[in-house]
Amino acid sequence: MRLLVVTSVLALSVATALACSQGGSDEASSGADLTSSDGGVETPIQKASKALQGAWATSDTLPIALIISQNTNDNTLSVNRDTPHKKAAGDPQGTGDRDVANLSGTVTAVDSNGGGGTIVLSQFTFDHGNANREIETWKFTISGDSLTMTEQTDVFVNHPFQSDGGGVDTVVDGGAGSTNLRAPLTLSRQPSFCGAGGDFDCSDQFQTGVFKTAMPDACKDREDLCLFCGPKHQCNVKVPSTCELARDTCVDSIKTCEFSDPQQGTTGEVTTIDSDGKTIDCNGSPHPGKSVCCLTFNNKND
Repeated sequence: MRLLVVTSVLALSVATALACSQGGSDEASSGADLTSSDGGVETPIQKASKALQGAWATSDTLPIALIISQNTNDNTLSVNRDTPHKKAAGDPQGTGDRDVANLSGTVTAVDSNGGGGTIVLSQFTFDHGNANREIETWKFTISGDSLTMTEQTDVFVNHPFQSDGGGVDTVVDGGAGSTNLRAPLTLSRQPSFCGAGGDFDCSDQFQTGVFKTAMPDACKDREDLCLFCGPKHQCNVKVPSTCELARDTCVDSIKTCEFSDPQQGTTGEVTTIDSDGKTIDCNGSPHPGKSVCCLTFNNKND
């Protein structure tokens, strides 16, 4: 492991150089091809980026998943890495809440046979007055519905906040064989994968096109209300109750509904009609035992 002290500009240059250096002689296309095309024909980089998009998961009981979609504002990929918590004394099976890392991904090189290449993943974290950037370089291969990934380097750039804009970056480079490197991954393509975000994962994957499914007419313009995370990390479509379709909430009792939170300025009230005056109830709610339709008011805004 090397320890270098460099300026901010040099730190980014080191990261870029490390990323580009991973392409061997069998890699025919570089990151420069990402946005270029000839007469609308996709470049190898663009094809590889599109092939990576979707939901991928390992076959473990507690799987690791990658949910990859195209960023709308540039040519990078949005990569959500959803992982289980490490086993702890109070959770020996590791079945607690999951963690998600929101990464930015760029395919920097493609193998000459088009079946794989190099992707660079990066993320920022902030702690104790520092902005930390982790830059991971992975070799990947796609074969049918299987994706294998092997990490090549893992670079940490630690930049202290300075009021005068000064300061230096500390770059720690974990090269091949470093203990920093993650274990290789073998993942299979999935129709969807919901984990740390639960139902919200399903809504997000439907919006980005990762989860492709037909929607019932009752869910038109309210698709997010009809998407639910199943027990095996799969997204399901179900028409909820008329109460929930009205964006109200089904709760277990009148007492639960009729709350008041002066600090937040919110109160709850039992309701049987929606904003259009139509009758609503909790029949058919996907949440068992919650039969009271509750309307929440925000007294500061309503």
